[in-house]
Amino acid sequence: MTDEFVVNFDDVEDTEFDNTPVPPGWYRVMVDSYSEEYGNGNEIVIKRKDGKLPEGTKGTSWAFKIVDDDKHDGRMIWATYWHHGKTVGFWKTLYKASGVFVDGELAEDMDLLNERERVVGAEMWAQLKVTKSKDYEPKNDIRTLKHLDERKAKAAASTGLMP
Repeated sequence: MTDEFVVNFDDVEDTEFDNTPVPPGWYRVMVDSYSEEYGNGNEIVIKRKDGKLPEGTKGTSWAFKIVDDDKHDGRMIWATYWHHGKTVGFWKTLYKASGVFVDGELAEDMDLLNERERVVGAEMWAQLKVTKSKDYEPKNDIRTLKHLDERKAKAAASTGLMP
């Protein structure tokens, strides 16, 4: 059986995608999804040694959606977290910021890959920066992630106000 998807484009306007980076700063984001494959179906893997991680290291691509922002609501930010011991700090930051793990859970042995689904849908603060490269258009990268309550508490402390 073949599924059909028949359309008539006569009354459909073209859609342009805004790929310009959002300005640097703090944004409320939601973990939208994750994947071990690129959009073209290829596995996310380091194909040649050109950095700190060995060739063949696999990765997870995380998709974060900006929420509660009048100008940038719905914009997507992607980050790749590599499956390697040198990158566990990034995983811990994400899992801690998600707020879904109970006290002590992050101090126990954990299979990081089997816990990914738990953070999908979690909201947190993301500090975004704009990264420029000679080979690619400017893009957003995540500097750090914070639990929703953690950033509010720090902001209140810096102003002398208690949350």
